[in-house]
Amino acid sequence: MNHFVYFEDATFRFLAFHPFVGIPIYAAFVYAMLGLLTPVAARLTSWEAAYRGLRLPLPVVQRGLDFHAANYLPVALLTALTIIGYCKFAEAG
Repeated sequence: MNHFVYFEDATFRFLAFHPFVGIPIYAAFVYAMLGLLTPVAARLTSWEAAYRGLRLPLPVVQRGLDFHAANYLPVALLTALTIIGYCKFAEAG
């Protein structure tokens, strides 16, 4: 059983929707978690750098994380295409 179907079954078992209706909900959840966890990661990175004696201010770390955040989209799209392709391949037998 693939991960998407397992997560969909475990999360939205009580809903009578098509499985892909949950994708926008998942996307919104991931977007919110990235928005909440990125500042935490930046603060922890800056704190660890200061602990080791490196000068890495918080705005510099945030700018670096913002620069690399553009790389989330291609990886997410490739992952989604892989999962959808696997689901279609498994359905076809």
